[in-house]
Amino acid sequence: MNFLYSRNNAKFHVVLSGQNCPDFYAGLLPTTLNTISYTPTAIAQNGDWFKVDLNTLTDVTNPILELEKKVNTSLPTISAAQYKDIKYLIFKRQNDDFYYIQKVLPSAKIYRKTLSFSNQPEVLDNPIVVLTDSPDAIFDKNTGHLYFKSLSAMNSIFKGLNTLYRAATTAEVTQFFQLGGLLAVDPSYTEDKVGIPNRKNIAKALDTYNSYSPQVQNSLHSYIQTLGLPMDANGKYTITDEESLKNFVYAIQERFYTTQASTEKRLAQAYVSV
Repeated sequence: MNFLYSRNNAKFHVVLSGQNCPDFYAGLLPTTLNTISYTPTAIAQNGDWFKVDLNTLTDVTNPILELEKKVNTSLPTISAAQYKDIKYLIFKRQNDDFYYIQKVLPSAKIYRKTLSFSNQPEVLDNPIVVLTDSPDAIFDKNTGHLYFKSLSAMNSIFKGLNTLYRAATTAEVTQFFQLGGLLAVDPSYTEDKVGIPNRKNIAKALDTYNSYSPQVQNSLHSYIQTLGLPMDANGKYTITDEESLKNFVYAIQERFYTTQASTEKRLAQAYVSV
């Protein structure tokens, strides 16, 4: 039978089951999704879903596994007084192992009187929870894959998922400033002034750079020299603020390129390895 579960703070409850629980997401299956593997630089277009393999993320807490343990014992049915505390909903279809997750924001809870547009219109005095047409995430138990639209939205449900876009520590920023002796950083632009967006890109770029062989690093240096980034009299790239740092990080990530046919210079705001 179909089930709709709720997570209320630290507890799961049954909301609907059996004939009282319709298929909220009929026809929506992981195999029908347009998916892209999540990377810190990936951007999902309209209709795209990010995909991660939770089997490889040992630090991520998966609430679905906890729910299954509770289901195998017993779960209480939600009471009217507990609706206001719902954090998210999980729909489980009868004949598959897909779990559909909807985060319930405060704006989805309506405490005012509402009018039901049914065959027999009526005024509803009880609070309601608005269900969306599409879930925020889908978990495939068989593969361990999690499909989602927004990483930040899922982090409060799958605790630890934010490690996918970790920001560089102060020590790592210092290490990046000293990268290959390439940079001349303005003394007034200290590590504590580096913002989160740059820190996230630095974490990724530093890992990538350190994985390169000396030959690849030298080729990368030659590529950066062609970009015309500001340099001082000693031939070092000058970093004075967030913008100049961002451009150098982008250079390390090889985001600047020239189109082959029109020779137009472009910057890739996002990229996915293929």
